[in-house]
Amino acid sequence: MCIWTKHDSNFASEFAHEGHYLTITFILDHYSTLRAMIGIIMKQAYLKSLTTDGLWSLHESIAAKLAEKLIAEKTMLEDRLRLLRNGYIEQAVRAPGRRPYPRVLPKFRNPEEPTETWAGRGKQPRWLRKQLRSGKRIDDFRIRPSAAA
Repeated sequence: MCIWTKHDSNFASEFAHEGHYLTITFILDHYSTLRAMIGIIMKQAYLKSLTTDGLWSLHESIAAKLAEKLIAEKTMLEDRLRLLRNGYIEQAVRAPGRRPYPRVLPKFRNPEEPTETWAGRGKQPRWLRKQLRSGKRIDDFRIRPSAAA
C-alpha cells in the first residue's frame, strides 16, 4: 500500500493528463508511486468490468477470507491468554530496583513529642513548619551530638 503525500497527489493529477511526457529519470525517481498508481487504475478498471454476479462472488470470497483470518487471530490470542493465565510466558526483564541508600540519622527533634524526628531531607514535617511560623528558628530543634561521641 502506498501512502501519498501532497506532492505525490499533484503528480497523480499531472500523470492523468494525456500527452504528459515522462523522462526515464522521472520514471526511475517515481517508480514506486507509478507502480502503485498503475495498480490502483488496473484494480478500478477490473472492478468496473465485473458484472453484479462477479462482484457478489468477489464479496463472498473476501468475506470468507476475512472470517478465516479473524478465526486464526482469535485462536492465537486465546492461546496467548491461556499461556498468560498459566504463567508460562517468560517474565520480562526486571528493571533493577532502587539502589540501597545509607540510613540517614535524624538531625531535628520535636521537643513536645521527642519521637517525632526529621533527617533534614524532603518536605519539612508539619510540627516543624508550625514551630517555624510561630517565630522559632530551625537551630532550636537541631539534635546536639552527645559528649561521649
